Amino acid sequence: MDPRLLPRHRPAVPGRPLVPSDPREAQAPRPSEPEDGASRERRARSSRSDRAGALFRAPGHAGARGGGRRRPGDREPASPRVFRPRPRTLLCRCLGPAPLPPLPRERSRLPLDPHRPLVRTGRRAVSGPLRLGLAGFGRLARDYYVPALRTIPDARVVAVADPLSESRAAASERLSSPEVYSDSAAMLERSRLDAVLVASPPSTHLPIWRDAARRGLAVFLEKPVVLSSQISEIERVNPLPRLMLDFNRRFWPTYQRVGGLLRSGALGNPVEVDFRLHTDILSWSTVTRHRLAPEEGGILHDLGGHAIDLAIDLFRNEPETVTAESGSRRGEKDNESVRIALGFADGSVFRSDLAYAGRTRERISIGGPRARLHLADPNMAIHVSRNGRGRLASWCVDGAVFGYRALRRNRSMSRSSIRRALSSFVEALRKGTPFCPGFEDAVVNALWVEAAARSAASGGRAMRPA
Repeated sequence: MDPRLLPRHRPAVPGRPLVPSDPREAQAPRPSEPEDGASRERRARSSRSDRAGALFRAPGHAGARGGGRRRPGDREPASPRVFRPRPRTLLCRCLGPAPLPPLPRERSRLPLDPHRPLVRTGRRAVSGPLRLGLAGFGRLARDYYVPALRTIPDARVVAVADPLSESRAAASERLSSPEVYSDSAAMLERSRLDAVLVASPPSTHLPIWRDAARRGLAVFLEKPVVLSSQISEIERVNPLPRLMLDFNRRFWPTYQRVGGLLRSGALGNPVEVDFRLHTDILSWSTVTRHRLAPEEGGILHDLGGHAIDLAIDLFRNEPETVTAESGSRRGEKDNESVRIALGFADGSVFRSDLAYAGRTRERISIGGPRARLHLADPNMAIHVSRNGRGRLASWCVDGAVFGYRALRRNRSMSRSSIRRALSSFVEALRKGTPFCPGFEDAVVNALWVEAAARSAASGGRAMRPA
């Protein structure tokens, strides 16, 4: 307790007469306390209490203005009583006394560089929005990544790298003052980034990922992680890569419900899954035509990676074998197609029909001993039937759901699932939690795609990852 708050006379001791204090002792200098924030606060508080008490003490009190001296028969107060002036207005009664000023900071904190790695956690401490670099500014980045990132308050694209001058001009027009580079290596070298989004052709994924991992940057990568001919080079990447792959169908609630019904046994066991994915290749080739180039992996690395990951995610288990057959529709090179069949240990089969066509279509149907599930489009409703009835009601529900998502395109499967995937990446990066799907999922997917490529080359023989 502050000595200034003690009573002016010594307290009475039980069984002993009251002895007044020595005046010389009261006039003796007291040792000074160390001056810190708490002492200054107590001194300011005691001075206000003394002023308030001097004004509102009783007339007979020894310390009151005009009060007389204490008589020998008076009782010594147990503790000093402090009276605060009563507020005169109703507003003052409601608000109460004025708050005390904050304590001054004892010592100044050292400025923390938001891009300096922390020693304890090994992660980057980021204050404010994440600084993202975007490698590749084609249609995927323009129509999907940029609109999705505008809805995420904790992320901002500050740098873009693309070898095409038209794409760099589009980036400068659609983004707010980005740093534009013609080479991703220059962007990683000169820009201060927290993570990199890779939306470039598949042949560039490995060198960009390797360069970013060497600098300790997290990477959000489009499929495939690598081409089949580059699988052996994965071991040369940083042993602790911070990688997340854009398997956006994992984040679509409709496919999540389909997986829940399949794993719960509501359809029975084993099941046969038929998945169909046809993509309008011309609409995706407005900027570049790398999807049709043989050196970019073709349809197997483009759509095959999505189909294999969807099967693994629905069953939450890896298949036992894979068979693949590739061909062309009507002899046209642009209409490349491939059929993949994945066999699981419980006898279930996942068949996928993948093709580059003139119209985008996607559907899935699952048949089991107990019931059958049908999803005509990811933007429609799930229908589970046991006797095949109720088709008219199903069509009405599908029309209503599809019409709603057609009017609100940001709620469609492609845009919403990519936005959810990017939000998951940003949240995991900020919290320091593992990415999902992460590095292990990417490697497993690459191994099964490579096994499917060997099966297609051998004429459809069953294969397993090497």
